[in-house]
Amino acid sequence: MAPGYGSKIYKKSNRTLNIKYFIIFAVLILIIFFFISSSKNNSKKVLSKSDNSKKEIYSKKVVEKNNNSDFYSKTDNTLKEKPDFIKEESNKNTEHSVKVNKLNYSKIEKIADGYFSSGSYNKAISQYQMGLEGKESLIAKIGVCYYKLSLYKKAIESLTVAKNRGFYPFLTRKFLAFSFYKSNELDKSMENALEAVDLRKDIEMESLIAKLKREKIVMSEYKDQSSGKFTIQFSRIEHSDIRIVVLDLLKEAYREIGKKLDIYPDEKIVVILYNEKTFFDVTRAPGWAGGLYDGKIRIPIAGVEDNIKMLKRVIFHEYTHVLVSLITKQCPLWLNEGLAEYFSEGNMDKIGQIIPLEFLEKRFPSGNQKSVYIAYLESYSVVSYIAEKYGVFKLKELLLELNKNNIYKAFENVLYISYSNFLKKWGRNEE
Repeated sequence: MAPGYGSKIYKKSNRTLNIKYFIIFAVLILIIFFFISSSKNNSKKVLSKSDNSKKEIYSKKVVEKNNNSDFYSKTDNTLKEKPDFIKEESNKNTEHSVKVNKLNYSKIEKIADGYFSSGSYNKAISQYQMGLEGKESLIAKIGVCYYKLSLYKKAIESLTVAKNRGFYPFLTRKFLAFSFYKSNELDKSMENALEAVDLRKDIEMESLIAKLKREKIVMSEYKDQSSGKFTIQFSRIEHSDIRIVVLDLLKEAYREIGKKLDIYPDEKIVVILYNEKTFFDVTRAPGWAGGLYDGKIRIPIAGVEDNIKMLKRVIFHEYTHVLVSLITKQCPLWLNEGLAEYFSEGNMDKIGQIIPLEFLEKRFPSGNQKSVYIAYLESYSVVSYIAEKYGVFKLKELLLELNKNNIYKAFENVLYISYSNFLKKWGRNEE
C-alpha cells in the first residue's frame, strides 16, 4: 500500500460525516419549528371557538331576558349598527315596497269601485276587504255594499265603524239613516238623517226625514208582532184580527215563491198594515196602488179583509219584489213587475207589445190608470212567455246575470237570443 493514499481517504470520509450530521440537525430543527407553529395555530382556533361560544351564550341570554323584543338595541353594538351601503339599500327596498303597496291598494280600490258600479256588490266587498290593510276608510264602502245587498245589520256595523273613525262623514250618516230605516229603527234613522243634512243638502235625506215624520205619527199607536222571518206592524184597533191572516199568507209566499226562485231571506222582513188613508198619507203612492215595497212591505187593508183572494195577490206580488231585490238591484221594471204578477197567480189575460218594452225598462206610465194597467198586463205577458218557452229557472238565471251584465248581454248569455231582436219582435206577431 503506498504511503499517502490512506491519509487522503481518511480525511475525505470525516468531512462527509460532518455534513450528514448538519443536515440531520437542520431537519430536526425544522420539524420542531413546524410542530411548535402548528400547535400555536390550533390553540388560537380553540380560543376563538371558545370566545364565539361565550358570545353566543351571552346573546341567547340577552334575547331570552328581553323576550326577543328590541334585540338589536340590547346586544353588541356591532349588531346594532349596519354599514352605510346596507342602510341605503335597505331604505331603497323599503321605499320601493311602500310604493308597490300603495299602488296595489289603489288598484284594488279601483277594481272594487268597478264592481260596485256594475252592481256586483259581493265582488266589490271582497276587493274592498283586501284593501282595508292599506286604506281603512274602505270600511265605509263595504257598508254601502251591504246596504245595497239588503244586509242591513252588516251595513250598520261597517258604517258605524266608519262614522266613529271619521271616514266619509256625510256618506256614512246617509247610509246609516237608510239602513236603520230599513231595519225599522226610526229614531236612529232620524238622528243620522238630520246629521247628514247638517253636513250637506241632500234631496234623498230631506225626503227620508219627511217620510220619517209622517211614519212616526202613525207608528206611535202601532204594535209589533214577529213570527219567523216577518215582523208585522199593525194598529191594535183596526188590524188585531186580520194580522193573523196576513202572517199566514206571508209564510205561504215565503214557501211557495221561495221554492220557485230558490231563495229564502236571512233577515226579517218588515210588513206594515195601514188603513187606506194612512197608507197614502205615509207612502204618497198613486191612487191605484194596492200595495208597496220600498224596503218594507206596506199594505192598505181597508176593504180587502172581505176579499182574502185579493189580499193574497197583493202579498204575493209585494213579496216577489222582496226576493227580486235580494237577487239583483239591476232589474228592468217590466221584468220586476212581470215577475210579481206572474208569481201572484192572478191569471191575467195576455197581450202583446202595446207599449214598447224598452220604455218599460225604467218607468211605468203615470196618471192614466188604463195605461198603467196595460203596462202591468204587458209585463206579465212577456214574463209568462219567457217562463213557458225557456223555463221558470231561466228567469232566476236572468236575474243573477243582471248582477254582472246589462240586459242586452244578460239575454244573450242566458236565453241565447238578441235582446234587440226580442224588443222588435216579441208580441208583434213576429216572435
